[in-house]
Amino acid sequence: MKEEKLALYEFYTLLLWAEGYSQKEIADKLFRSAKFVENVFSNIKRKLKTKNAQHSLQVAWKQNLFTKKNCIIPSNEQLKNCMMPME
Repeated sequence: MKEEKLALYEFYTLLLWAEGYSQKEIADKLFRSAKFVENVFSNIKRKLKTKNAQHSLQVAWKQNLFTKKNCIIPSNEQLKNCMMPME
């Protein structure tokens, strides 16, 4: 089974959570609903095969997802593109 990689917005959401933002603060920062962020965390947990957000952070750390190579701070244009309102 092929390992699923985190999408840019999933990675950025996890990064914000690691920085101490609450799910509501993340939703506000990304101009999205709390339900959207909840769904993003569900996708992250599924992809990383984890139980909760804290476990996701631990697994991401162990898998070196936060290395300089993987830890790409998205540009405003990238964020704008991946955070476009859903049709």
